[in-house]
Amino acid sequence: MKKRVTIQTIIFFAMAISVLGFAFSTSQVMAQQITLTFATNTPPSGFKGEAEIIFIEELEKASGGKIKVKPFWAESLVTLGEMLKGVADGIADMGQLNIAYYPTQMPINSGFLLFDQGPVGYMAKIRAYKKIYKEIPGINEELEKNNQKIVYMYASTPIIMAFNRPVKNMSQIKGLKVRTPSRYAMFVLKALGAEPVNLPWGDVYMAMQTNSIQGVIGNMDNIHRTKLYEVAPHMLMMDKLWTPIPFLITINKKKWESLPEEVKQSFSKAAANAEARFADRYNKWVKTIISDIQKGKTTITTASKADYDAWLKSPAQQQNHAGWIKSVTAAGVKEPERLIARMEAIVKEEIDKEK
Repeated sequence: MKKRVTIQTIIFFAMAISVLGFAFSTSQVMAQQITLTFATNTPPSGFKGEAEIIFIEELEKASGGKIKVKPFWAESLVTLGEMLKGVADGIADMGQLNIAYYPTQMPINSGFLLFDQGPVGYMAKIRAYKKIYKEIPGINEELEKNNQKIVYMYASTPIIMAFNRPVKNMSQIKGLKVRTPSRYAMFVLKALGAEPVNLPWGDVYMAMQTNSIQGVIGNMDNIHRTKLYEVAPHMLMMDKLWTPIPFLITINKKKWESLPEEVKQSFSKAAANAEARFADRYNKWVKTIISDIQKGKTTITTASKADYDAWLKSPAQQQNHAGWIKSVTAAGVKEPERLIARMEAIVKEEIDKEK
């Protein structure tokens, strides 16, 4: 009896030590794990949602579990228009940044918006973006001045012009009210005889349905996500026109500097892996979007050379370039003509490779 009690006691203490050891090990892992908040305007679904989820997955994987990302989707933490400040101030550790919203804070970055024509292939777009951020003086410094650093970027889908009435070519947009958020596209539309309108994306469906506007310029995935093809079934496909800005994921610079070196290294590995994964998904998304759109009562017309020429060779394009140079010169940017010429050459290099 005495011997049995001794054995039971030994077993009890062994189990207790094992449990305590497991608890200590778990607490060590939890103590080492870094939680990073991530703010974005997109929901966790659709084209953009998948692009960002893939990066989050790859980052957590590349870090070996040392990083845990806590996403805040659909502007639940920071709105799109406040993202630059939100990440700079540390409201979010990371954020999905649309540089089109910040021409004053980042004048060199705003030069992207001047290039309506870009490469069609996903990796060609990414190569152009990366080369611009590598070679153009001052472009990364604008982000650093706003206390952040790029850790990932992805590209959007091609441009579609969608209308609530038959439009087969660019000449037929005369007199139509067409929504675009780009001030540069507004000048081109006006030169082509259309009436440019800027209103929030969330109001576009109703405006098209009630004929307050008759057309919209947008990237393919936005038109698909909001089912805009239901009220704007007449589409002019312009896949040689791209959304010229990359979608950036940035991190608060002070947060970045506080990270251990091995954790920092996991970001570049994650970015490379996410880029490869999403390049494959991008092509499938484009096919899926076109297939879904065609299931409805839609007509899709592929833009002709004359349509592209009407847009790209409009006198408004040169006026846009001149206006940008004047604006950024006043903001203190040195040699803007040289900067914009190099950006244009980089984009053209990727376009030419596809010919």
